[in-house]
Amino acid sequence: MNKKTVLLTAILLTAALSACSSRQASPEPSEDPKATVELMTTDGRAEAPSASGPAEESSSSIPAEVPSDASDRTGRFLKSTSGDGILVIDNYGPVVFTYASGDRSVLDTLDNGDAVSMKAGPIMETWPGQTTVYSCELLRKGRRDAVDPDTLESLMEMGQIAKEPLSPMFYARDTLFIGTGRTASPTCGTEDGSFSSVIDSLKVPSENGQSNFGSKGDGYISLWDGAMAVRDGDHYTLFLANGTLEYEGRFFRQSDLSDETIAWLESYNNLPEEGRKSISYVPYDLMPEDNTGITAMETDASAP
Repeated sequence: MNKKTVLLTAILLTAALSACSSRQASPEPSEDPKATVELMTTDGRAEAPSASGPAEESSSSIPAEVPSDASDRTGRFLKSTSGDGILVIDNYGPVVFTYASGDRSVLDTLDNGDAVSMKAGPIMETWPGQTTVYSCELLRKGRRDAVDPDTLESLMEMGQIAKEPLSPMFYARDTLFIGTGRTASPTCGTEDGSFSSVIDSLKVPSENGQSNFGSKGDGYISLWDGAMAVRDGDHYTLFLANGTLEYEGRFFRQSDLSDETIAWLESYNNLPEEGRKSISYVPYDLMPEDNTGITAMETDASAP
């Protein structure tokens, strides 16, 4: 390469570098306005724009990764004074949980006593227990009194749930009877006993003749092994012992019914009176024994 060629090449390189420097000092507006947009954080720092939009919008509904040691748990939901809620796990007990998912909308739909299924991590062995929940599914609506009353009393004493009166209940024949709110129709007018003492409505009765509602001297009539009718003015209210269920004036041991029938009966009893009259299906094991061979009773009405 001769000296003229080298000199020409050096001149061309110098011109190119000068042009590049000039463009950086005075940028031309982009034809694509998106190229000049920057996102600002709350502390004033710029963030690179994202094709999916602002980070807070794109990540708010992303579920947390479920660890391999998480398991499905079913039970009753309670609103907690600390944490995101309490899951009273079937055959286990109450567990305070924090909800890991970014989408918390399901928690806003839950009420005390709702039956739920949750994907939960390992449980810390305290009382109540503690865990992290990664997903939640509502199984059916329920009521607060579906939770064991001793559990409710203990959680209130510890400040884990708000203090609210327990269901009306009384203790007789070494058994706790809990009010259903439904009317009872005793066939015998002779009362078996009466309340000898009345305690606070936040407490669970534990002595024969003791109640947490009503007045001393209020009477009750035995209807079945696990059912009582309690006098309330000029009518009677139905009270049931744990493990006893009622349908249309007939009584059943919970252990004799299928899980599906128990769930159906709970939904049925949560309906208003007019709703109960319009059911379309009655499980076979709730029907009278003389309906042999019939698997269910149906009408043209809507199911509960």
